[in-house]
Amino acid sequence: MKKLLTLLGAVGLTATASTAVVACGDPKTPATKEVKAEDVKTAASKDIKDLADLAAVNAKLKEVKVTGVKSLVAAAKGESKTDVTVTIELEEGYTLKGDKTFDITGAIKGEEAKTPVISGATDKTVKVGATEEQIITVANSVEGKILTAKSSDDKKATVVVDGDKVTVTGVEEGTATITLSYDGAENVTFEVTVQAAE
Repeated sequence: MKKLLTLLGAVGLTATASTAVVACGDPKTPATKEVKAEDVKTAASKDIKDLADLAAVNAKLKEVKVTGVKSLVAAAKGESKTDVTVTIELEEGYTLKGDKTFDITGAIKGEEAKTPVISGATDKTVKVGATEEQIITVANSVEGKILTAKSSDDKKATVVVDGDKVTVTGVEEGTATITLSYDGAENVTFEVTVQAAE
């Protein structure tokens, strides 16, 4: 009986000791750390503006250092050619406060709108009753826009535009200034000198 009690006592002490060890745990295990999405956005957006392309944006994002952030990856935002959406990936042991993605407006430099330019106009000499034509070029033309022309004096010379062809007709001896116009372009002028018919 005495041996049985001794044995039970030993088992009981062992179980208690084991339980005590398990209950203690590891006091060195770090608590989960928090990363604020807004702080990440502020750091990432600082130098990302009007870059050449998406690859340049991602290269710049690799330089951004925020504690707890493993990586920042940008992708084009929808159909936009200038805005990107950035996804945050955290290191192990960190949690994110806020959205996992954020947008950067104007991260990629957009194509500058090119201004239309009228060229090809030269001064003309025409006889009364005769016509003179010249081809006018509009660089950076815009769909739906047309070239127009106006004479400073229809009693001396008239002008008609057909596509890129400009035709002047001499009416009476003298001179007239023809003004060519195209939406968005600077006006261009040329002189028409009308001589007597032979």
